[in-house]
Amino acid sequence: MNREKVVVLLDEKKFMHRDDRLIILLRHVLRTPTYSLKDIIGNRLPNASNFFQYPCDVVIDERRSLLFVSDCGELNIQVFDLHSRELMYNIKTVDRPRFMAMYCDSLIFSSEDGFVYRFDLETRSEIWKSSGKMSNPCGVIVDEMRGLVFVCECGGNTIQTLSAETGKVRSILVLTPKRPTLFYNNDNIPSVSNPYGIAFSLDRNYFVVSSVVNAKIYLVDKKGKIVHSFGEHGSKPNQFNFPSSLEVSLNHLETKLLYTAKKHFTSQEDCLSIMQLVIFT
Repeated sequence: MNREKVVVLLDEKKFMHRDDRLIILLRHVLRTPTYSLKDIIGNRLPNASNFFQYPCDVVIDERRSLLFVSDCGELNIQVFDLHSRELMYNIKTVDRPRFMAMYCDSLIFSSEDGFVYRFDLETRSEIWKSSGKMSNPCGVIVDEMRGLVFVCECGGNTIQTLSAETGKVRSILVLTPKRPTLFYNNDNIPSVSNPYGIAFSLDRNYFVVSSVVNAKIYLVDKKGKIVHSFGEHGSKPNQFNFPSSLEVSLNHLETKLLYTAKKHFTSQEDCLSIMQLVIFT
């Protein structure tokens, strides 16, 4: 059966310096991706309802057919109808919203004030604010079966686990080794510095984490051990400049392909510098 995949692309550089637009593309074939322009959302005019200053992340609520766009340049998350592209409402935030994840009938997002928030989509009100302040919380993913939220603490080099029901910190996974001592030197031990984006592996037994400092993508187990990594600074294949959000899709783990920030795709029409790619079947 032929099923279309909706692909959402968020290009930070283009939004900041060119069109300030959210580009929605349609992906037809998973193994041999072919992209065609489906629609454009965004406006450079400050008075426009779909004005973006610094769009950071996008998520889709398939059940409600809603598209969420967090704008780090504004204190809000804009909510669009996925089909009509019309602005439905704004979610006002305390500080600049960062990365988002869906959980049941709510939206969970990290904020520049150092906290993570859960917002009820039915009542359009805040459910909780995380119990502890973090140093630059970034990527957010949710394990719905276990009721857990995993947050990349970029400034603390950790992945913090929160309760999805209360927002309280359950555990903290440190991604960098201990400092060297007189009898032990860990200079050559690989570590994830400044974790930014996060996703689950297909079997959900590992984290896939991007590092903005090392320009690498890491496969990390639940104890913080690096199982595999790839990438380096640059613009060639398997090179990155600022790896940000990422998503693992079907067959990507087998082929070792990950869609991530600043990975260049060359087509007959254009070369896209991707900040965020989300695939929904």
